[in-house]
Amino acid sequence: MATAWGEIAGLYTVNHLLNLYIAPKIGQLIVRFGERRILTLKYMGLILVLAGYALVESAILAATLYIIDHLFFSMAIAIKTYF
Repeated sequence: MATAWGEIAGLYTVNHLLNLYIAPKIGQLIVRFGERRILTLKYMGLILVLAGYALVESAILAATLYIIDHLFFSMAIAIKTYF
């Protein structure tokens, strides 16, 4: 049981560190390309990630999809500025 908690903590740590670095870059992309294009990218990416969740059989791939999912969630900044 302790190993599972350690793996989850590691997944959260990697996720937060990547978001800490990439979220400002996403903000720059929103300024450069506009909210509408970034939202289109976000929802197209989420379709692929959710389809991946349905088909995944590997824990490593599921963790990767989780991180990608949260990177797309960082694009929610575009929703606030778009509306």
